Amino acid sequence: MCQLALGHYFLHAGLPPHRIWFTSEGFAEALVKLQQRYRFDGILINLPGRPSQPLGPIDGHGKYPEGERLNWRNGGVTLFHAMTARTIIPPKPPTTTGGLWPD
Repeated sequence: MCQLALGHYFLHAGLPPHRIWFTSEGFAEALVKLQQRYRFDGILINLPGRPSQPLGPIDGHGKYPEGERLNWRNGGVTLFHAMTARTIIPPKPPTTTGGLWPD
């Protein structure tokens, strides 16, 4: 049994990174594929399950030079980089924040 880095799943499972990160089915599929490929004697599930329909609020997704990008309906963005798991860019909050967020 071995615990692999998320970047390894993203690079070698043959699945879109957003499916591995946001869906239980995608993560489970990646675990099984790599367990079989490397002939591990077991699977260590190191992430909790996900709610149903976690990708419902996605406005769109696609590739960018360093990985995969998800655009959320609320204006937020999630970037998946092969070696660093993910970067979250929160939506720009309303201008009533008193200048706490740069324009």
